[in-house]
Order: sequence, then structure tokens, then C-alpha cells
Amino acid sequence: MQFVEHPEPTTDPQDEPFDVLAEDGSLVGLVMPRGEVHRLGLWHPAFHLWIVSWEGDQFRVLLQRRSWTKDTMPGKVDVSVGGHFRAGEYLPAAPHAERPRRAVLRELREELGLDVEPEAVHWLGRRWSVGTGPGVIDREIQELYACSMACLPARILADHREVSTVYAVSSHDLRLLLTEAQDEANGSVLWQAGGELDRSARSHARLRRDDLIPGRRGYWLAMLTTLERWLRGEKTEPLILRA
Repeated sequence: MQFVEHPEPTTDPQDEPFDVLAEDGSLVGLVMPRGEVHRLGLWHPAFHLWIVSWEGDQFRVLLQRRSWTKDTMPGKVDVSVGGHFRAGEYLPAAPHAERPRRAVLRELREELGLDVEPEAVHWLGRRWSVGTGPGVIDREIQELYACSMACLPARILADHREVSTVYAVSSHDLRLLLTEAQDEANGSVLWQAGGELDRSARSHARLRRDDLIPGRRGYWLAMLTTLERWLRGEKTEPLILRA
């Protein structure tokens, strides 16, 4: 995956401490700052949280457009919440444990201003991800989580340093966009940086494939299938996606 270069200095803290991992996901016993981990291309733990809400015969997904000051993929549409485990938070053998789930909740609160109980966050799988960009080799082992809400939040207080827009998109439209069955996915804008939204603005959002982070089509399609089965109460095996 090739990163898009950010046009202005990043707001991501480059001294944030990360655990260094072996390629199999085990801890190697080193802690290094974010900037060095990305510069040297070291494996490190991260996570994705998918926030979903079942409506009728399909579900809606909350997506975010990353701010333009992110150090990787600025301005691209991403999963609901993405973040890193700080040093000491990651448990390779127990991603479903309370400590890593609380790290996910911290990022949810910091990025979107939302609070949920730890029990609402469910582990669904693991993904190996490799991306490169100017001065960056980003090797992440991402734990994949989901949180189901009765309805997507009406009030979001996102951090403009992390997020520029928050959308709600139907799983049906998102799947059609990813499979190239249609050129756009219709959705709603739930929040955007720079001011309050009026009610009419909430119903007019169109996402194109080039809005999305590139190189994740297979992952997103597999995750949509896993999410639907999980929401229906079906037994699912962990989704394991290697780079």
C-alpha cells in the first residue's frame, strides 16, 4: 500500500511509545517512539474499531475521513476508529481482554467523543498491514473490533486533529462501491470539522472509491461479511488476514 503524502506538518505525536513486535505478532521486549517505529519499518500493534447499527434488512457503518494532518493516509476515508496500542496495552494472546479493549475505548473517546462500555467492544479478528510513504514504512498488526449500537450516534464531538468528517453509509451501498457495481455510495454526514451541520446537510454525502484508503478492498469486503454474520448472531471464526 502506498501512502499519500500529507501537505502540512503532522499532528500525530512522534514520541508516542509503541511496543515492537515480531512478524508473528509476539512482543520482542522493545519499546520505541512512534516516529522511529515508522521510520525503521518495525512491526507494531494497532487496531480498527467498526461501529455498526442494524437497520431493517441491512446495517449501517460509521466511517471517518482522516484529517489532513495525519502522518499516514491524510484525507482518506477510513474505518470508524483506528489507532495504536501504547506500550504495555497490547496482549497478543488475549486481544479480547479488558486491557486492550480499554485502549480501543480511549481512542474512541479521543477521536469521536463517544463512550461505550468495555463489554460492547468485541474482537473479530487480526490483520497484517504494510504501507509505505515518504520516510515511512508502516508495518502494523491490527486487531479488529466491532461495536453494535441500536442507532448510530446523533451527536459526535470528533477531534479535528484526527478526523475531518464522520459518515454513516449502508453496508449494501458500501459493498456495491467496493465491488465496482456502482461508482458512488450514498450516505449521511454526521459531523464535519469547522462548524455545525444543518439537518439537510446530514442527508447528502456521496463517497467514491478514490475517497477510500487504497489497497483495502478485500479486507473491507471480508469484514462486511463477518460483521453481518456477527450481527445476525451466527458463530464466526476469527477473520485472519495476512499481508
